[in-house]
Amino acid sequence: MPYGIVFAALLYWKTLFSHTDMFNIRKIGKSRQKLTPLERLEIEANDEFRLLNDVGPQHFSAEHLLELREQMRLNIRLFMRRQRLAMVLAGTGTGWVFMAMLSGILQFHYLSIAAYIVSSLSLMAFLVVVFWQKWRFNSKGELDYTMRCIEDELRRRAEKKRLNQDQDFHD
Repeated sequence: MPYGIVFAALLYWKTLFSHTDMFNIRKIGKSRQKLTPLERLEIEANDEFRLLNDVGPQHFSAEHLLELREQMRLNIRLFMRRQRLAMVLAGTGTGWVFMAMLSGILQFHYLSIAAYIVSSLSLMAFLVVVFWQKWRFNSKGELDYTMRCIEDELRRRAEKKRLNQDQDFHD
């Protein structure tokens, strides 16, 4: 029975960190304290999404906006995967709690203890995913807003280009 608990915990841990290789996680916390002011300024200047929010999408080229849109789609997809994982962890943790209560009522003490341990691991993994989401992406609304800004600017440029081509055609 203890091997099953360890296996379940390792499976949750592996699932939790399976998609992190796709993106670099921003450097905050202890690593930020070690950076010189010039290095910190350089890192913040290279954050294209912060720059996009600060100056607006009209200052970016269309190709660059297309790249940012694709990166934002990947970020939203990653956010949704992790959110789904968090909900699965919360649901299984709740299920293990009910199983532990039921096994306690039926006098299966070892099963009850094991179920409580697995439920606490599952709920702890849920909290880790939720806080990791908050640390990595501030919110889903922020991601959607940035995506909407990029798409609105691309739509505006396409419309402007189409109007210019129509005007050239009529002249």
